[in-house]
Amino acid sequence: MKLFDQIRKLASDRVWFIPLVSALFAGVVAALLGQVTVPTDSTLATYLWPGDTAAAADMLSFIASSMLTVLTTVISMTLIVLQVASGQFSQQLLRDYIRSNAVKGIFSVFTAVFVYAIILLRSVEAEGVETPPQIGVTLAMVLVLAALATFVWYVARVVAMVRVDSIIESVTRSVETLYDRHQEKWSEKVDAPEVPENARVLRANDAGFIRIILLERGARWAKEHDACFAVAVAPGDTVVTGQALAWVWGRHGELDDDLELPGTVVHIDYERASDADIRLGVHQLSDIAVRAMSPGTNDPTTAVHAVNQAISILRMIAEEPMQNEAIFDDDGELLAFAPVPSTTDFIDEIVGPVRRYSGAEPVVLIQLLRLLAVVEEGAVEADVAEVVANERRRIIEQAEQQMPHSDDAAWVEKMADIEAIRSNLRVRGPKMDLVDSQEGKEGKDSNAESE
Repeated sequence: MKLFDQIRKLASDRVWFIPLVSALFAGVVAALLGQVTVPTDSTLATYLWPGDTAAAADMLSFIASSMLTVLTTVISMTLIVLQVASGQFSQQLLRDYIRSNAVKGIFSVFTAVFVYAIILLRSVEAEGVETPPQIGVTLAMVLVLAALATFVWYVARVVAMVRVDSIIESVTRSVETLYDRHQEKWSEKVDAPEVPENARVLRANDAGFIRIILLERGARWAKEHDACFAVAVAPGDTVVTGQALAWVWGRHGELDDDLELPGTVVHIDYERASDADIRLGVHQLSDIAVRAMSPGTNDPTTAVHAVNQAISILRMIAEEPMQNEAIFDDDGELLAFAPVPSTTDFIDEIVGPVRRYSGAEPVVLIQLLRLLAVVEEGAVEADVAEVVANERRRIIEQAEQQMPHSDDAAWVEKMADIEAIRSNLRVRGPKMDLVDSQEGKEGKDSNAESE
């Protein structure tokens, strides 16, 4: 199981792994097809490579050199994309780009075609070969056309990857996917267990970020040893060497002192990853807004757009907060527990950083106030109201201190009132709620069922 996890991590994190596998596969196929020839008088031969061995060797040499040239161009384009993404938007986007299917796919295609042509060329130029492997050479030509189509697609994909609208949309979609996946699996509310005094602690052997928590593995270990496994951190949290990651104790007695604790449940990495860290998407939106408000860029429109997408995410999480992860045995006793970020954690990811860098721009601060109003009206957690009130007060103070014109500061202070945000509509109706009420949701559901 551990070997499988290592392979999966390599395929997910390393840009060279999938191209290496594709190159090995292409080499094996080329070696096999290099031994296959079709009689020239057969019907199939009329649809395959018509030239002799010399012509086939020239064609394969041309394909190999062309693939290597285009692969160099692709690498240069990718480096430019990474530089633009990290410099203008967020350093946290680099890992997502490297792990994207577009980058791995384009590298895999050109690497595989190059290796295929080289291996097949060796078979063609072998001593005593009079008839070229027609199927292999024909397949090489088909692969060239496929590589050309892939290159055109990748150019279009690169243009989309450096557009801020596409980046924001991709980040939002990633957060929504992780949220839906979590809500489908963990829907029941479970409070954190009380850790007994005799509980043994599992400590971090390295510093970094919590990448992923394999709670099912912890539950299997706990069931095997009649224990309870409670994680103390969540994906995206920063940890230092020696920090407590989890607590383990016996459910019906004390654990043996020489019992080896499970060390592969909580994974630590040197940077945050989007495969389990749902807060990372909100953090990326915060980075985009902060970079947009830097003196060198000064783009409040992009900052407002990023905050606006964060409103949709936080509204969703405030109305239906994520529940803690818990696994029970057949008797209903707790085996493993892991906490999840609360609504206030998501607020901290976006409001504070953007507020500090947008103190002189009223439209961005007003958008933050709108975010707080939406979260406050839809939140079901009791501690959200106090956090929202404190952040609203800080935004007003920031505007009063940094805005050169008093009217702008007064505008921000006015929009701090939730009623002012409600009434800030071009066309007013009888209901101007910022979020759907529970009654309105039930009405929509009943209408959908009747339709």
